[in-house]
Amino acid sequence: MKQKFKPESLPAGYAGHVVIRMPTYGERLSFFSEDLIDETDGTPGEEPQNDAEKAAQKRRMAKRSSLLMQTVASRMADFIVEVDIVREKDNFKFQTFEHLNYDSDMVPVLTEIAGRIIGKYEVGSPS
Repeated sequence: MKQKFKPESLPAGYAGHVVIRMPTYGERLSFFSEDLIDETDGTPGEEPQNDAEKAAQKRRMAKRSSLLMQTVASRMADFIVEVDIVREKDNFKFQTFEHLNYDSDMVPVLTEIAGRIIGKYEVGSPS
């Protein structure tokens, strides 16, 4: 399944779209490594009892999010099918993952792509 979209995070002065291949169930599972499982979480559904526990829980969640994004980022090229973005000031065409990956203006676009790869997707969803 593929999804074509205009990144909402495209900076001003850029236009275009990206096509990504959505991950299979097995690929999605592979994003969640043992590093994301923390045995100190306590009982599922149990609320933190004090400020220290709340702060620790926030740190664990931030660490998990960061590890998940790093995992997806390391495999992102496998899911990018097409890049067609133009920087309007000089008509430079971003046509590959490498173009996106090495341009600091494209960091928000890559973050959006990663979010789409790990986010909810239904077969038949509009592009």
